[in-house]
Amino acid sequence: MRAFAAHDHSATACIILCGYPKSGNTLIRFVYHNLIRTTNGAAAETLTYTQLNAANPNHGFPHGLIDAGFRAPVGIDHRGFALLLHGHHAWSPEWREVGPTLFVYRDPLDALIGTWYATVDFPLHSGSREPIDEFVLRNLPGWIDLYSRSIDGADAVLRYEAIMQEDAAEFSGAFTRLGVQFSPSLLMRAVEMSRLDRIREMEPRRGAMRDHESGVARGVQLLHVERELSRLLQQVRIVRQGRVPPTAGNHHNPVAIGRDRLINIHQ
Repeated sequence: MRAFAAHDHSATACIILCGYPKSGNTLIRFVYHNLIRTTNGAAAETLTYTQLNAANPNHGFPHGLIDAGFRAPVGIDHRGFALLLHGHHAWSPEWREVGPTLFVYRDPLDALIGTWYATVDFPLHSGSREPIDEFVLRNLPGWIDLYSRSIDGADAVLRYEAIMQEDAAEFSGAFTRLGVQFSPSLLMRAVEMSRLDRIREMEPRRGAMRDHESGVARGVQLLHVERELSRLLQQVRIVRQGRVPPTAGNHHNPVAIGRDRLINIHQ
């Protein structure tokens, strides 16, 4: 990585992006790499999914980097910008030797249900599907663990719901904390280019629409289907004691908010 950075004139330290699946990881990757392109090449349109994965190929950090080795980005001029490594593992102190970390999180219920739709409900495969309630209950402790280990160690934190409200301001704050040098006007352009409608406009023309993202979009539309949430709530009431941290004194704690949403949404 250091040899590539020296040859490509990019920053010597990397940026590590971590967060639970379906929490905004791909959106951040789009914004960051569209920012690089608008800064170094005056890009007029967004990357496609295929181009993004070529420009940002080192996924599954840290194990993907250890197992497969470093893969050089393709089709992007990284001059002046750090390489972005990304994965869904919790932050760890030794990551500081690689570079600063950006942690993104989302309401746990939305993240877990979105993950279920993308990985269990939408893909076509034989065999029985794990019910949504069992999936959420099984994976909720993992969400809590990732959040608890990452929230204080990360150098910058983004909350998905805040990005949806004020995307440019949230990205500006996070990138500043990570030491990214950028023009506010070019960041705004990168944010606008990275919005889902712009990406979807590009994909049919480039022939690379990702079916799995269609499944995510469908999952988002169905997040509040009452029948499945009712079943979920019944199960959570049985096992919730001792599984989720209490809410006392911290109304901004997303773990507590997620627990309260699961327990109180129909009360």
